[in-house]
Amino acid sequence: MIARLASRALRASLGLTLCLGVAVWAQACTAPSDATSPANGAQTSQVVAEGQLSKRAWIKKAAEVLRNGEGIGPDDNMDELMALSEDAIVDRFMADARFGDTMLAFNLYYLSRPVSQLKESSSTDPTRTVYTAAVHTMPQAIRGARAMVSGGDYFDMYSAVQPFFLSPMRAATAPDSASVDPRTANFDKVREGIAQLRAMAASSEPDAKKSACMYIEAESRYGYLISEYLDRAGFDPLVGRSVRESWFGALEDNDCPDPNVTAVQLVGKLDLLRNGLEVLMAQAAVLPTTANNVGEIATLSVNVPGLAPLSSSTPFTQPGFWDSAQNSSTNFNRRRASYIWKTYLCDDLTPLAIPSPDGGHSEGKHGSAPECAACHYKLDPVAALFRYHGKRGRSYEERTRFVFDDDTSLSGPAYQGYLDNWRKDGQWIAGVHKAPNILHDSWRPTENKLSDMWGFMKRAPEVRSCLVRRMAEYFLGANQVYDGAWLAEVKADLKPGAGSSAKVKGIIRKLVTSRTFSTSNPEHGKCYDCLGGTCTEGPDKLPCEVNYIVQTHCGSCHSENRPGYMRVTLTKLVRLADGTYGFDHEGPDGNKLTRNQSFRRIMQFITKGDPDAPGTRTMPPGGMDSGEKSILYKWLERNSTE
Repeated sequence: MIARLASRALRASLGLTLCLGVAVWAQACTAPSDATSPANGAQTSQVVAEGQLSKRAWIKKAAEVLRNGEGIGPDDNMDELMALSEDAIVDRFMADARFGDTMLAFNLYYLSRPVSQLKESSSTDPTRTVYTAAVHTMPQAIRGARAMVSGGDYFDMYSAVQPFFLSPMRAATAPDSASVDPRTANFDKVREGIAQLRAMAASSEPDAKKSACMYIEAESRYGYLISEYLDRAGFDPLVGRSVRESWFGALEDNDCPDPNVTAVQLVGKLDLLRNGLEVLMAQAAVLPTTANNVGEIATLSVNVPGLAPLSSSTPFTQPGFWDSAQNSSTNFNRRRASYIWKTYLCDDLTPLAIPSPDGGHSEGKHGSAPECAACHYKLDPVAALFRYHGKRGRSYEERTRFVFDDDTSLSGPAYQGYLDNWRKDGQWIAGVHKAPNILHDSWRPTENKLSDMWGFMKRAPEVRSCLVRRMAEYFLGANQVYDGAWLAEVKADLKPGAGSSAKVKGIIRKLVTSRTFSTSNPEHGKCYDCLGGTCTEGPDKLPCEVNYIVQTHCGSCHSENRPGYMRVTLTKLVRLADGTYGFDHEGPDGNKLTRNQSFRRIMQFITKGDPDAPGTRTMPPGGMDSGEKSILYKWLERNSTE
């Protein structure tokens, strides 16, 4: 059973094979024999359009997708399902507890952290399952999935503080003798370790604090003395990591280097830490040992007065984010900023500018060169939100020293110089910018820190557009193209609140009942679903996803209704003198441009402004979201050559 679950989770997360929506649909999904099978009864006369799935095949495919690979089983009555409408069938499958796993797998895909396996066999009960450790590194993915099955607010995924979800207790490993209960034996090792630290700090030796702090630092970084035994006792590895980072890390960063903290005061801090460990170990008796659906995933809460709560302060855990988005003394948090743009705004930051002959990197001016500004005006202000988050994501705010993941440290003027990268005239240049030096309308900062990002996520329409686009990719196919007007209609009225989970289900219902989903082997690059129901094609037609962007952002000025206005008509393609199809476009000298000349010129206008008037604003004047600009730019680039 576990092998089957692993295979299904792999297909759901990575979309490699049968019927799942992150790749081109396999031909096996068509089930061509269904249309003539005697088992169909009255359905034998059903007319199936060329290339479209029969209803029976569609039901099987919908079950696979909405049950995270489980598909139709012995408890399903196919004749009963065949009698229902497609909407009713989708609703029935989404009411199934397995739909929670579908949403969990999607959320991980959306958050750029897909996993090959959602579940594995429980070490305490091999007949039952637990969620893999990788799932628990993204608490917001679990929270969003739970909201979907409970009717809660799906947008809680974007909350600044997330619950501490943890895996069920595993079988304990005996540290010494099998004659002692292994969990008890490991807990005794934890108590011995904290007692040793306390004894070091409380000794009368002149360097008592220094000696204790050496071991505190080792525990914070490696966990050999105490948190190792929490792992061996069967706790989720995230627990030991959080103990090291939140509790021992605080002592290492704050108390140990502070000359005003005495050894006696350090003993008091260790006593608080010991109390927290006792509360944590007491919870082991009530934690579950299995979890078969997202609703059964347990949460951990340890709150001891004077001790930092053992919980996730942001949606970013160390293994889920900080380990893979490390900063350095050269990238200055840009890797972290890139994750924000790609994940939440569907902008992979492909350089949307025409490179200079030397690549724009001469004299070490990569960040300021005009050829690079198209990325850096987005990257750098978002990187500023992470300015105090150094090694392993720790906050160095209010500290005189800053440490990068590459172990480079800054202090004094060098640290202030690092911060000056995002500071001008005493103001932070931080946040999400929709254009150079223009903050996004939905950015409403309180401190211009990472905590401000989560409110922006809930407000920004581009985040919702990106979410729906990722849903289309996941449920319909990553290699398909989609009419922007249709996707806009699909996501209509989606907003945070108690009813958001119902709205998300409505979006999934539209996707699963779409023509794209019902097509047995959808053609790459072809639109099947368009606003109004008909997708027009032809060499003189703009691709549907590009057409929506052009009509929305360019058509009011550059259309056939305003002939010759600004020298170009962008709302349709025309046959040019060389036989290719492009825009009716005049150059500054009044001569008609070739397709390549036209497309390259438009690429410059939407990234750097008028190439004949440096410093002018980019097009369109009102701006377009980064994902749309990326789609338009890449289409122009693919269809033009130097």
